[in-house]
Amino acid sequence: MWGRLAGSLLLAGAIGAFGLSRLDLDVSVVVAELLRAQPLLLAVSLVAYYGSMPLRAWRWRVILERSEALPDREARLPALPSLLRIYLLGWLVNCLLPAKAGEVYRTYLLRRQSGVRLSSTFGTVIFERASDLLALSSLFVVFGALVFGSRLMDTARHWVVWALLLALLVTIILAVTYALRGRLVELLPTALRQVFWGLQQGLFGGIERLPLIALLTAAIWSLEGVRFFAAAKAVGVSLPFAVAFLAALLASLLTTVPLTPAGVGVVETGVVGLLLLLGIAESSAVSVAILDRLVAYWSVLVIVPPVWAYSHWRFLRHDAHRA
Repeated sequence: MWGRLAGSLLLAGAIGAFGLSRLDLDVSVVVAELLRAQPLLLAVSLVAYYGSMPLRAWRWRVILERSEALPDREARLPALPSLLRIYLLGWLVNCLLPAKAGEVYRTYLLRRQSGVRLSSTFGTVIFERASDLLALSSLFVVFGALVFGSRLMDTARHWVVWALLLALLVTIILAVTYALRGRLVELLPTALRQVFWGLQQGLFGGIERLPLIALLTAAIWSLEGVRFFAAAKAVGVSLPFAVAFLAALLASLLTTVPLTPAGVGVVETGVVGLLLLLGIAESSAVSVAILDRLVAYWSVLVIVPPVWAYSHWRFLRHDAHRA
C-alpha cells in the first residue's frame, strides 16, 4: 500500500509542478496570503466540510435500511455514530489510495462489525456513488451555464464533456442493470446468483426512499459550496456563491480521475485553471486552491487517523470478547 501511495503522490507532485511551471507565480506572495488566512473563516470551511460527513453517513444508512443487507430480522445496523466512524475510515483510505479504494474498505468494515451481506452492502455503496455522480454532473453543467453563460463550451468544454460522459455512463449502467436484472440472474451460474441478488437489492433498494436521499444529497453538496466559499474568503478572495459552488463541484468531479488519491495534483491544477478563467489573480487562485485542499484533503490525514486508532482498538476488544 505504501509503495502505491508514494507512487501516486510523486505523480501528484509532478502534475502540480507542471501546472505551476506554466504560471508566472511569486511563491512568496502565495505563502504570505496563506499565512494571513482568517482563522474564523478557515474554521467555517472545516465545519462545513466535516458537517457533511454525518449527512453522508445518514444517507448511507437510509439506503442500507431498504437494501435487505441484514442476514436476519434479529440483526441490527450500527447506530449513526458507528456508521459515521466507518464512513470516515473509508474516506481516509480514499485519501491514501487512488481509484476510490475506500469504498471497498468501508464495505469490509461494515461487514466485519455487523455481519451484513457483503454483496448487498457493496450495492448500497454503488447506489450512493451513483447518486453523487449524477448530482455532481448535473449541477456542474447547470452552474457552469450560470457562471459562463453562452461561453460555457468555449471556456470549459473538457470539464463539461467529462461531467456529461460520467452522467451518461452512470445512467446507462443503472438503467441496463435494472431492466435486465431478471435475465442477468438466469444467465449467471447458480453459485453467483445469490451474490447478484444481494448486489441488486443493495443497488435498487434505496429507490423507495429517493426523495429523502435527494434531499440529503442536496444538503451535502450545498455544504461543499460553503466550504469553498469560506476557504476563498479566508485568503481575501470574495467569490459569488455560484462560482464557489462551481469550483467545489469541479474539485469533486476531478477526484473521479483515478490517477492519484482523491485527485491530488489534478484537483489543484483544475481549480486554479477555473479561477484564472474567471479573472482571479494567479497568486490568489493558487492560494485558494491550496487552502481548500488543506481543508478537504490534508486535514483528513490529520483528523481521521485517531479515529482509525480508536476503531482498531474497539475491533481488538470485540475480537477478544468473542474468543
